[in-house]
Amino acid sequence: VPFENKKALECAIKCGEIFKPDEVVQLGDLLDYYQVSRFVKDPTRDTQIQSDCDKASALLKEIKRRTKAKTATLLTGNHESRVSKFLFSQAKALATVRALKLENLLSLNDAGWQLIPEHEFYAIGPVHFTHGEYVASNSAPKHMNRYGETIIHGHDHKIACAMHKYLNKTIEEWSVGCLSSLEVSQDYVK
Repeated sequence: VPFENKKALECAIKCGEIFKPDEVVQLGDLLDYYQVSRFVKDPTRDTQIQSDCDKASALLKEIKRRTKAKTATLLTGNHESRVSKFLFSQAKALATVRALKLENLLSLNDAGWQLIPEHEFYAIGPVHFTHGEYVASNSAPKHMNRYGETIIHGHDHKIACAMHKYLNKTIEEWSVGCLSSLEVSQDYVK
């Protein structure tokens, strides 16, 4: 948000409606927070943080409602961390204001979502979810080799997988891509 691919997002939500998962996990970078990015900004992209937060909060409520998931988990990605990094570097006096915390900006309690901080893992059985650490053509095997567990991650905006069989178990690593518009994602992945 606000650069989501509406067709891809609707397809993902419809899959959730069909499969009716017990749990939904959003892998981070739900919001771009373009306005406080350290990157050079395109002045034609007129977006506002509050309206982006409102739109993302409404989207989380819609996902939970339409999928009927009992549990919903949002992992903090590097894009969500842009607000706190901006506050730490540009507005230190506001950095501890509770209203500016991600869970409050997105009204996560009202939406029924739990928040996992960036760089932490969330597990469902033997599968570990994380936003992701690596951005490279080999990010899937890098995550798998570093952690030695089955992992699903986002972060690098690409789709990839890796697998390794051991004597008593198989581990897999999945990089699931993103649901942003192709026009905007080119800013991040050429």
